[in-house]
Amino acid sequence: MFLILRPDGKAQQTALAFSKAGLSANACSVIDINQDLKQEQALTSAINSIEYDAIIVTSTYAATTLLTVYSQADATRQTHIASIPIFCIGSSCKDVLSCVFKHTVVPGTQNSEGMLLLPSLAAQHLDGKRIAIIKGKNGRDLLNATLRQRGAATTEFDVYTRNVMQTPNFSKVFVEKEIKCIIATSSEVIDAGLDLLEAKWLLSKPWIVVSDRIKQYLHQLGAKHIVVAKGASHQALIKSAMEFKES
Repeated sequence: MFLILRPDGKAQQTALAFSKAGLSANACSVIDINQDLKQEQALTSAINSIEYDAIIVTSTYAATTLLTVYSQADATRQTHIASIPIFCIGSSCKDVLSCVFKHTVVPGTQNSEGMLLLPSLAAQHLDGKRIAIIKGKNGRDLLNATLRQRGAATTEFDVYTRNVMQTPNFSKVFVEKEIKCIIATSSEVIDAGLDLLEAKWLLSKPWIVVSDRIKQYLHQLGAKHIVVAKGASHQALIKSAMEFKES
């Protein structure tokens, strides 16, 4: 059985996808998400006054906020927003936005590193380009730092916060000996998991993570057996889980 550490809601969705793929999984919510209304208002004001050249959306939560802001804009602003590239960190973001935005781009490897490999975000295309990054607080710092180094004029909007839950929320009765592998999609959920569960036991298990950066972080914490999936999409996680099960 796989133990899936993700924010509340996301963990259950991933466990359901695993079940449909024939994989046994226990969703463990360790973080909940709270919208930051002041940051959403700041995004609304910026969208209505700045001619952005592109928008980066880093999660489905961020995508939902962009849809809300778009729906409140006037027709002229809506036309502009719909005409510019919307870079989505994953296919789930694109799915949320596809009802409105037709110029969405998803990297082959669905994480920050994969996003930065996109040719359209190479340095020669970014000098002076105005890019809005819609994200959660304390997340995706690599995107902003790298894009600024490449010459882009970025603005971050931290439209939600992640908060460690007081107790983990499991989708099934948690039996430690049943867990063969841990899945985590960010360093934040790893930290939360180590706070809420038995850290020594967690670090002794094999892990599936979604980037080399997270793998390095987890290795520094003491984990030994770590596999990197090609992003945080259900498809990528299931593929890595299948390969682990067959190994």
